[in-house]
Amino acid sequence: MNELKPDRDIHELLETNIDQCFRLIVERYSTRLYWHIRRLVILHEDADDALQNTFINAWRNITNFRKESSLYTWLYAIATNEALTLINKRAEKFFWPVYNESQDMKNKIQLERQELNRDFNQNELNMNDREMTEAGDRFIGLEVREAELALEFHNKIKTILAPVKVLRLYQAENQYRLQLLKELQERREGRNNQNIRYQKF
Repeated sequence: MNELKPDRDIHELLETNIDQCFRLIVERYSTRLYWHIRRLVILHEDADDALQNTFINAWRNITNFRKESSLYTWLYAIATNEALTLINKRAEKFFWPVYNESQDMKNKIQLERQELNRDFNQNELNMNDREMTEAGDRFIGLEVREAELALEFHNKIKTILAPVKVLRLYQAENQYRLQLLKELQERREGRNNQNIRYQKF
């Protein structure tokens, strides 16, 4: 569909009846702009808010619209900016509480796992089959809780951050874990090499 033709009647109304002009703009472009915004912000409520802000901004600046570009291109730019502004505000407000809560829960699970490991190492020789089975069940229970926590976090965070930012967060966390493992391995190898030197003497 050619956008120049539908824009022409709006351009004419812009000079004669700005109220009717803007009603026509809203009627013609609301659906397209809504779905553009929705792809960025995910939630319907947020898309609806950003769309309203888009038209408010457009209304305030309609007399400054330059006809060199299509009207939709101009509206698209405003809508994109409104969506990104909303995303940044939402991330600032909601990201850290969700992230910190998830990290606190992870730390609690890790402490339980360390305690379980310590108890097993200290009491292994005195444990019967039933106690070992129960310990194994507890280990798996912690794994399940950790997986459920990860899924819960993912479902929350994807309503706060754009998809690309969610992926970058996971990549950053994975790289951080790999770096920690690398450092721990290097320290372990360093201690082993030191022990070998001592043994030679």
